[in-house]
Amino acid sequence: SNPRGGQAVRSLARHCDVLVENFRPNALAKYGLGQQQVAEVNPKCIYASLSAFGQSGVRKNQPGYDVAVAAIGGLLSITGSEG
Repeated sequence: SNPRGGQAVRSLARHCDVLVENFRPNALAKYGLGQQQVAEVNPKCIYASLSAFGQSGVRKNQPGYDVAVAAIGGLLSITGSEG
């Protein structure tokens, strides 16, 4: 949310081959760091967006906190004490 941080990322993006982010879909666009904005400063940059629930679908805007993903995936059913 700090404008200087956004400027620093855009400066790095001018020279990078790949940018990987793991925020909710389109979350970085509001800071001027979305795929289109990065492509304007470096059209050759590969922009990889990874998110817990994908870029489309009913859960796309949910954050992927570790415990939530573990619960949804059933992992929490096999952890902890019995009983």
